[in-house]
Amino acid sequence: MLRHAYAKDRSKQLEPYFLDLLLQCILSKNYAESFNESESCAVTFYQELCPSYILSNSSERQNEVAKLLCRPLLNIQHKIVTKQPMISDVAARCKADTGRVYYLELLNFCATLKETRDVFVEHISIVENLFQILKTDANVKVVERQTERDIWVLPDGTRDTKTELEWIWVLDSVRNIPLVSITLTLFYNLILNPDLALAIKTIFNVPPYIPNKKDKNKRPPVDILKLLSSVSDRKILFAARTLIALTMNNIDLLHNPRDMTLSYITYFDKATKDPSQKHEGVHLSNLANNFKTIVQNQTVKAELVEHKGLPLLTKAAWEPQFDVTTVHQPALDIIWAVSFYRKAAQIWRKDDILMQKLALLLKSDVKELERAADGILWRLLKEEEFRAKITNTEANGDIGASAADELEDDYDSMYVPIKENGKLQYYKLRHLLTPEQQANLDEYRFQESKTEKEKSVKGSLFKYDIMISYSHDNRDLCYLIHECLLKLKKYQVWIDKDRMHGSLMERMAEAIEDSQTVLICMSSKYKLSQACQAEVEYAYKRKRQLIFLKLEPKYDPNGWLGFFLGVKYYIDFTKTDFRKAFEDLFTQINRSRNLDTDCSILEKIINSDVVDQAAKIVEKALTALQPKTNVTKKPSDKSKDFAVVKPDIPAITAKTETLPSIAKPY
Repeated sequence: MLRHAYAKDRSKQLEPYFLDLLLQCILSKNYAESFNESESCAVTFYQELCPSYILSNSSERQNEVAKLLCRPLLNIQHKIVTKQPMISDVAARCKADTGRVYYLELLNFCATLKETRDVFVEHISIVENLFQILKTDANVKVVERQTERDIWVLPDGTRDTKTELEWIWVLDSVRNIPLVSITLTLFYNLILNPDLALAIKTIFNVPPYIPNKKDKNKRPPVDILKLLSSVSDRKILFAARTLIALTMNNIDLLHNPRDMTLSYITYFDKATKDPSQKHEGVHLSNLANNFKTIVQNQTVKAELVEHKGLPLLTKAAWEPQFDVTTVHQPALDIIWAVSFYRKAAQIWRKDDILMQKLALLLKSDVKELERAADGILWRLLKEEEFRAKITNTEANGDIGASAADELEDDYDSMYVPIKENGKLQYYKLRHLLTPEQQANLDEYRFQESKTEKEKSVKGSLFKYDIMISYSHDNRDLCYLIHECLLKLKKYQVWIDKDRMHGSLMERMAEAIEDSQTVLICMSSKYKLSQACQAEVEYAYKRKRQLIFLKLEPKYDPNGWLGFFLGVKYYIDFTKTDFRKAFEDLFTQINRSRNLDTDCSILEKIINSDVVDQAAKIVEKALTALQPKTNVTKKPSDKSKDFAVVKPDIPAITAKTETLPSIAKPY
């Protein structure tokens, strides 16, 4: 009757009431029980018409509707997600699966919002259940392939080869594209929750395949995401490739970053233009937050510049129709990360509107926006101005150029700030300098190098002996190291415990200028922090003594952090006894200062309580790396599935005026 009433309501006078009525239909027992019935008008109504209408007409009430639906829908996920139609015909199977597709669409509707996405942690078994859908509906098969392997090669080029058989998995077909597509999209949105991300990374992690000579029939593990990333469907392609990137340990190894960047440019463009701020089931906020990780890849930054993606980032960061916290903030973080790429920085320096808006954000009441703007301006302009002020002479080098840029770019292509009468006038390419300007520049470099050498010899010129550069996510172990350094009564140590006020970047630079040695506390969070990257680059440019510490278990330094580490020795505080690691640190600090090391004084400082405390911190970090197990149980009583739902509605044959409304219509 609701369907007929809606069809006859040409004036749309009853439209506001339909959403509330159909929501209550979804929250009723009839909806869950419809998945146990054969095809009928009632099944079509509950499984298709109701979800379709809700998804199409809830954009203005998404928060309210998502909160209402999320838990009740998750309570019955074990009845729907794992239910496989016992039909062999592909077309008939897809039609029978339409209800599951709409059910997952509703879950995805809830997963686009952080508050309701976090509820999925209470039902974390859904990660495994969704994975089973991919395994079932992605029709894969194993094939044999002959491979020639060299046994030996003579100097004259003669080769002796051996032919071996190996097994590989190939994707034969995808049985139900809409079902696989919405499953991957749901994974895409859920991975933004840290606990769900761990579970997703664990389930998609493919162990390395080691052939077993004794068991020649042993099959390699199936990399389902890799297989799905080769299909032609654009939604599956986008989600599969992104999930591969987000579950990688090293984003620098991203396969085909060009296509990935082009896909994100398209999605950003569509989402920023759509009134719902969504494209293909993905909200703009989730696009931005996931892209923050992917943009750490250097090639992705280059492709963003090459394919005109920078204006989309600035649009997402400023436009008033976008949410400040969920869209503006991650967009600014992306701009900050991309500003470390030289060509992007050069483009943005010429963008007067960008500079004006960043200047306004420095006065923002939202601290995260203020800090991001401060970091971007530091990268684009303020770093070299600060260095000029510190050295009380004209600065040298590319404006905001990173150490990595200086290595990869031709020396003659750098910009040099030109000052007249002590004031900055303009920037000039180095190869266009006049002989007089070049002579002044060479003299400045000579004096700067001389000053730095004098400082390294005379440690007393520094206000602090040590600066600790770290991510606040690793503060427990950093504070313990800091406390032990102070107990030595040999060093003045600088550390930011209270999160600096004012210009974060200038306070950081001042601390580096005042410190002889900088401890780089490496972790995955440290590597993802633009502020930490700026600290390392500035310390590197200022020729400070860098000592690298590893503070996160199972972390392998890569990306820009791996670049600065290079082949240098680092101290691992996660594998060895804290006493031994600290002794190693003590020795390294004294060696950099040409001092002898007497480790006997550590016996009173690094006692058993300190060692136990450090062990507990490392154990806590290891526990955090493990995925959570399911915290809910399957309801034993059917009535518990909808414990938070309003009283059930009458059967669908009842008169519509007897149906109670769950919310007041607009």
